[in-house]
Amino acid sequence: MNFSLKPLSKEETAEFVWTYFLKLGHTVDDFYRKVVVKNAVAYEVGYEAETLGICMIDAKKSLVLWAFRDAAMWLAQAWMEAMLTAWRIESAMVSTRQTRFLSLCLEYQKSIMIESYLFEERPNRPKITSPMPDIAFLPAGKKDIEACKAIIGEPYEGYLQNLQEKEGLFVLEKMGQVLCMGELRVDAAIPAFADLGMATHPEYRGKGLASFMVSNLLAEVNRRGLKANAACDFDNHASKKTLEKAGMMASHRLLKISFESV
Repeated sequence: MNFSLKPLSKEETAEFVWTYFLKLGHTVDDFYRKVVVKNAVAYEVGYEAETLGICMIDAKKSLVLWAFRDAAMWLAQAWMEAMLTAWRIESAMVSTRQTRFLSLCLEYQKSIMIESYLFEERPNRPKITSPMPDIAFLPAGKKDIEACKAIIGEPYEGYLQNLQEKEGLFVLEKMGQVLCMGELRVDAAIPAFADLGMATHPEYRGKGLASFMVSNLLAEVNRRGLKANAACDFDNHASKKTLEKAGMMASHRLLKISFESV
């Protein structure tokens, strides 16, 4: 069967990604959307004169996003086998939230590795009290940006300032010193969700400050009427324990699937 791949423009790609996650009803994960998907190329999949759907493939031949129209789903397996036979794809990055995409990948899997845990707030989460006296949970001011940067750095210049201006940067302070920072990231494209992050000053780690920060971030998310997300690497046991203690649960996984050759 002769399938075609037509590269999409930046505008068409942005429209597809926005529509995909809007229809999915979930952000999946900040890293997945803003790094993995962003660095992939989008293609319109065709068969004869029919448009079947769209896929996204990165430079490592990893299928990172896939969606066929309902009427074209009967061709999904044939397309996948054609892609594998031609070595156009060798692996996939997909979450357990993306059921159709995941189901297709599982049929051809050779091995599966869990990349990260995907968290959401659990019902009746516990109330975490401050582990130290005189700790204040505060929205970060401009004066706190350098202290936050010293704790965790920033992915690009201006990231923390932008987060602070959007009321998404928070700190735990004691006598004016920033001991822990927290992030509450809201994507304008999917504004119902907030991705959470936290980091503690090296001198104060292991004292329960990170869980206290996440607990406060969850309260802020609830106050704003949003849904909370968080993620951590599969082997980051400390972060997983912190998020669970604060009242989150690892309800889904982000998977790296290697394929069998066809």
